[in-house]
Formats: sequence, structure tokens, C-alpha cells
Amino acid sequence: MTRFRISLAGLMGLIAIAGVGIAALRFASETWAGVMLVVTLAFLGVAVLGVIYRREATRAWWLGFALFGGGYLVLTLGPWFSTEVQPKLPTTHVLTYVYAKLKPAPPQKLSVRITAKGDGISISNATDNVSADIFEFSPQNITFEDILGSRLLAISGNEQDFTQVGHCLLAWVAGMLGALIACWFHASRDSVTQEAD
Repeated sequence: MTRFRISLAGLMGLIAIAGVGIAALRFASETWAGVMLVVTLAFLGVAVLGVIYRREATRAWWLGFALFGGGYLVLTLGPWFSTEVQPKLPTTHVLTYVYAKLKPAPPQKLSVRITAKGDGISISNATDNVSADIFEFSPQNITFEDILGSRLLAISGNEQDFTQVGHCLLAWVAGMLGALIACWFHASRDSVTQEAD
């Protein structure tokens, strides 16, 4: 049975790919969506070449990547599938949820009234009479939701571009999963053949 090994260069490549993917999601735009689609199609093209020109376990790896990655890409971005199948996929719902959580809130106009009151300062909304003492605001009042909504993690771009970038990245993940499954089937076939001999 063959073992799956990854080299240091392969690990660095995976980290670089993950970094590009995160940047593409963070700055999702029509340009990023197009670049990610071209890169994904290039990966699938290389996978087809790997199926044609490689042998044994390597060929199985490329075949699994091409089948699963290409299949997922067709289900999400292919004609007819993008309107009939993609909206029903759980991955689409997850991407929509993540986009809603990370999308920055639209800027709101805030009218503030500052008044001196006794020994402190009072800040209140100019449109209502509710006021809050300025000394009530402290770092301990920051919640996890405040961090998720912060500018650091907030995404830019529209939901359609974010979803397309996300589906391209998920096609890479599906391809990797398919490659691992194909390698497992290849290795188990070899072990069954050895037992039969």
C-alpha cells in the first residue's frame, strides 16, 4: 500500500494557494472572479494532461482531481447548472452566510450631541433624547461580532463575485478530495491484487 507524502515544496505551494484564495475572497471583485476562474480551469487542464501522460498512482491522483474538481465547477458555474443546481447546493448557502457575516455594514450618518453634565461628559444621538456616559465605553465591551464586523476582516465586492471566487476555491478542495479518494482506490486495488496472487 502506497503512503501519501507531501514535500516541503508541496506544503509551501499549498500555503501559497491558500493565501491567494483568502486574498481573492477578501477582495472579491469581477477581476478576482475572472482570475480565479482562469486559474481553476488551468488546474483542471493540467489534471487532464496528468491523466494522459502519468501512470499508476500519479495518474489516479490527477484523474480524481479532474473528476471531482471539474464536476463541482460544472455544477456551480456551468450553463443551466448555475441557475438550477448551484442555488440548492449547501456550499452556496455557506458562502452566502459567510458573505453576510463579513460584509461591512453600510456607513450610517450619526449626529452626535456632546454636553457637559456634572462631573462628566454626555454623548447622545442628536435625533433622540437617549444619552450615554462617555466613560461607559471600554475595550471590555467589544464582542466577537464586533471583531467579525471590523475593517480587518470585512470583505469588499459584491456577493456574486464573492460566490464565484468561493466556488472556484471549493472546486480546488473538491479536486483535492477526489485526488485522495482516487489514490485510496488505486492503493486498495493494488493490495487486493497482491492478496489474490
